[in-house]
Amino acid sequence: MKLIQIEGFQVFYFYANEPFIFPKPLNQNLRPFEPFMEKELKNHFNLRLVITKSFLGSNIYYVLYLYFDPDKFPSSLDKKVQDDTFTNEDFQDSVFSKFPKTVCIYCKWKRPTLCIEHDCYYRNFELELKKMRKFEFKLCPNCGKSLRQSVLMIFKSQIIN
Repeated sequence: MKLIQIEGFQVFYFYANEPFIFPKPLNQNLRPFEPFMEKELKNHFNLRLVITKSFLGSNIYYVLYLYFDPDKFPSSLDKKVQDDTFTNEDFQDSVFSKFPKTVCIYCKWKRPTLCIEHDCYYRNFELELKKMRKFEFKLCPNCGKSLRQSVLMIFKSQIIN
């Protein structure tokens, strides 16, 4: 894990296959970390766990996922972060995302997904628009209608509750 600044955001960046050990103060006020994602992060080369402080200035830390379109993932990203040779251009094809369980309001299809985390871009609307234009959002695979969220990825695995 390394504290870095990307595109104006300060985040704790986790390398691929790094154990998820959250030191203080991260482990005291962390919202939310889904154990489901620990396994999924290992299955998807184009995702990285990042943790950021609340966008509203409180001492709460949020778990987000840096999502890259699989065709645009920079293969040397972890090495560049480790060596402090990364630039904002290395992250231009990424977007901050969150992990919700999405339900189609039309047909009640349910699945774990990754969606754009709009809240973190509230101070930089232009950057959010630029990012959103780079991605094609998923429709419900069951009925083909809008999932009414900016769904980037639908996981094949089901969550067992």
